[in-house]
Amino acid sequence: MTQIPVPNKVRVKATIPGGKALADAAPAQSCAQLRAFTPGPLAAVSNDILPASLIRKNELLDKLKISKSTLHAKLDVRSRYHDPSIPRPRYLERSRIPLWSEQEVNAWLTKLFDDENGATEA
Repeated sequence: MTQIPVPNKVRVKATIPGGKALADAAPAQSCAQLRAFTPGPLAAVSNDILPASLIRKNELLDKLKISKSTLHAKLDVRSRYHDPSIPRPRYLERSRIPLWSEQEVNAWLTKLFDDENGATEA
């Protein structure tokens, strides 16, 4: 088994908040700095610490019985399937995990069903 030599310094093309470049930093130091300023893994926000009124994407998909691609098409303004009435996701600070307000989703579903029932009865 051959070992690949690891250089003492690695060029990192990244900046941290404040504009400080990490180029020519030692690998351990640059990784530690990047880890300090990047959001944690997706599992970092567990359902145990979320308020009951916020739901994650998979819960929303289960509730709406649609696929991820359908949800993204409904949220995308440039899509021909865009639905401006669908609730928009919210994000916790320093997180990229989309969360939806359960009250907004329930209100949207109620309005959607009422509109459909009103149109068929009238």
